[in-house]
Amino acid sequence: MQWLAEREDVTVVMATPVPEIVEGLAHRVAVLRGGELIAYDTPEHLQSAASLNTLSEVLEHLVSPKTLDSIEHYFEGRAS
Repeated sequence: MQWLAEREDVTVVMATPVPEIVEGLAHRVAVLRGGELIAYDTPEHLQSAASLNTLSEVLEHLVSPKTLDSIEHYFEGRAS
């Protein structure tokens, strides 16, 4: 897929519940929860913004009950 995106200059949309796949391929990541976009950025920025080491940790953090109440503020302005 990466070869196709680079060679043909196209956008490839991939949905997967496996964050390790995304880390190696994606330039941008969109996180959806309940049909709503709750985060959109590069994997590196999502990790940095959450002060976490892996995209898997970021996703776990985003869907944790402690985070859900404040998710709108956590990535405010990033999903537009």
